[in-house]
Amino acid sequence: MQTKISNCYQQLDTFTYKFITVTMLQQNNSQIKTGSTSAASSSNIFSYPTLWVPSIVEAEPLINHFHLKEYSEALTSEISTGMHYIYISPVTPEHVVKSIIYQLKDTDVCEIYSSQYQLLNFLNHESIVIKEAFKQIIGNTISAKNWLESKNDEPLKVREAYKIAEVAIKLLSEDEKQVELDTLFERCGGKKEVSDWNWNKKMDSLEHKFKKELERRNTEAKGFADELDVIIEELLNEPIVKKQEKLRKKAHKLGYSDAAINRILNQEKANQDKELTILSASEFEALNLTGVKHLIADYVKYGLNLIGGDSGAGKTRNAYDIAKCVIFGEEFLGEKPNETGSVLFVNSPCEMILDEISEYFFDIGILGSDKYSIVTDFNMHKLETLKSKIKEGAFPNLKLIVADSLIGILKSTDPNLDENSDKAGLVVTQLKELSIEVNVPIILLHHTNKDKDAKGVSKFRGHGSIVGNSNNAWLITSNPNLNYKVLTNVKSRSSDNSIKKVFMDDSGKWHLAEVNSEESINKGLLTQVIEFMETNDAAKKYTLPELLNAIGCNENSLKSVLKRGVDRNQLCKGFDKSKKDNRCKLYWLAKNNITPPSPTYTVVTETYLAEPVDIYGFEERLQIGCTYDSNDSNRLHSISESNYQVIETLDAQAFEVNLEIGCTTLTHIGGEGISINSTVATSEQ
Repeated sequence: MQTKISNCYQQLDTFTYKFITVTMLQQNNSQIKTGSTSAASSSNIFSYPTLWVPSIVEAEPLINHFHLKEYSEALTSEISTGMHYIYISPVTPEHVVKSIIYQLKDTDVCEIYSSQYQLLNFLNHESIVIKEAFKQIIGNTISAKNWLESKNDEPLKVREAYKIAEVAIKLLSEDEKQVELDTLFERCGGKKEVSDWNWNKKMDSLEHKFKKELERRNTEAKGFADELDVIIEELLNEPIVKKQEKLRKKAHKLGYSDAAINRILNQEKANQDKELTILSASEFEALNLTGVKHLIADYVKYGLNLIGGDSGAGKTRNAYDIAKCVIFGEEFLGEKPNETGSVLFVNSPCEMILDEISEYFFDIGILGSDKYSIVTDFNMHKLETLKSKIKEGAFPNLKLIVADSLIGILKSTDPNLDENSDKAGLVVTQLKELSIEVNVPIILLHHTNKDKDAKGVSKFRGHGSIVGNSNNAWLITSNPNLNYKVLTNVKSRSSDNSIKKVFMDDSGKWHLAEVNSEESINKGLLTQVIEFMETNDAAKKYTLPELLNAIGCNENSLKSVLKRGVDRNQLCKGFDKSKKDNRCKLYWLAKNNITPPSPTYTVVTETYLAEPVDIYGFEERLQIGCTYDSNDSNRLHSISESNYQVIETLDAQAFEVNLEIGCTTLTHIGGEGISINSTVATSEQ
């Protein structure tokens, strides 16, 4: 410790060196006595003593030896720990010195240096060099306690007494304040110079003024506190360094230093750790939760789904194939989506360019659909904007969000954000919260590391919280010696981890390389369960024993089958609270899975009269107008282009056209009109 001190002050002599060592001991003793030791203070080997001066500009030559503060800062800034020295001259007002001493509370850490010269003249004196000035100040002081006692007998003008009284009212305790006010009254000459009535009236006026000031400060402070609460809340959840700096600047404008902000942040984190949210059994069940929801059973859950793989492993095509299945209602690895709708592709500027996305969409079969949107320049600064857009309905019938990729989002948000930082996990959490808030599952693509021995979640690049904060994680691995890839569910809180052998065709469509025999059997059992419920009583809720008795299979197989049915939204689950043991599990058909009764049909006879048709060539547009009579009314029916197909053009005068109208095919040959009778099935419903 002494070596470090001597390095800092090697230009000073033995006297100064000894002073610094003693000052350090004083600081440590003061901290121990007041219990003010902290991580921040213990980490500093030595903090400069504070010197209070009339002007920092005038005291600039001492800046390497003291922490300089102006008199005017006494009532507006934080008082630092350690020793304090006050430079005073004959023109220094007493109320200024006392405002500093009263702020410090402890007179043992304050010394007064009294000079016959004003500071600027003192430092510019021909006999003074900076080292000598430093020695002069620290070696010729009196304690603040002694200085205060010396003032008790000095005469005082009433005007200065009022200023000191105002400081005392603001900073001293009630008992100390009363003693000081009585002393000031006597120093002004007592009753000879100032009447009791005038003095007391003035003190009451100062008290009233101070109370008003406190009320104003409290009102202002409340507004500041409310604003600070918002800033602190944002700081607690903000991973972006640049954004954190902007928030801190806002707090600085409210008068809070970085040290104060850090203390508040640490306290808030500690308070969050202490808080508990408790739900009783009835409160929890009143939420009517149905368990983990799946968009695609086994693969995509509501929440954040992570898909990881090496470059070229196919994670982007995997996600895009899932998206296509959601758009068109097609199967993904044997499972159809529980819901179909639009997809939002969220890309960062650091990932694929639009030409590459277009090529992927063309190959996979998304291009041509109108059920998708693309965000091309996403970063975490735009998260709230994206959330607002989704809530406002900017993406109708949105069922899935595909974000590519985590690293791209991190780098486009802040180049200093590293996937190995816990802030990367916070980004995953924020995206997961977005998914929950807008009730749309998110697929987030992420890269894997180069460690060949790493397996499972450890294969994902970056901080462990990336996978830890996700709801579901799939890993795609490939072996150049095998003609298939392995899709492994490395994290799933609601089901057993599974491994599937898959391959991708030239269009980007994914297929199962081999079908698990147990899965095939289970799919057959699920069909049996659904058929049994539909034929027996579609509205009934069945117990596990009832289903076991009806289906006649292994209990574990039936439980697995029922879970698959729930994941597919084909079945619902719950408890029977009407029975003695209300833990009795029940399963029943989901409403959207109950087959409606078959419609009844009536036969309607209609007479069609074909109008002459003009043909302008095989490639030209063909328009056909057709009128018909029904037994209900006379109507005009226009057949659109989608209702007919040109089979063959024979020549300019003869042609053949097929028209599909209801269940009837009308063949029209030649340019003349033709009348036919057709039977069309229509539903009464």
